[in-house]
Amino acid sequence: MDEIEAVLKSDGLPCALAHFNRRVPHRFTAVYRVSDGFMRNVAMVDKQREVVPEHLLEVPMASSFCQFVLRDGFFQCTASVTAASKATLTRASSTPMSASRCARGTH
Repeated sequence: MDEIEAVLKSDGLPCALAHFNRRVPHRFTAVYRVSDGFMRNVAMVDKQREVVPEHLLEVPMASSFCQFVLRDGFFQCTASVTAASKATLTRASSTPMSASRCARGTH
């Protein structure tokens, strides 16, 4: 965590997320702000370096597993593919924050 904090301080949030994302198995790493029943994306990194899907930019809290994390302090799912296929997410019209200058692994 000290390493990620150092990248955050020196290069900003998109680079810190890219640094963290390279060290975890999942595709997306993101920071969201919770407001008025929605989770609004602040920054996101995609391992595949594709344009971030619009439906991940603003997500109704009631459609997100994060509601359980905030309520219970954790979330565990043994059938995530099944759960993800049933999830309904709302599309937003904002544009993603890019971390492309950090994604090549200088940190």
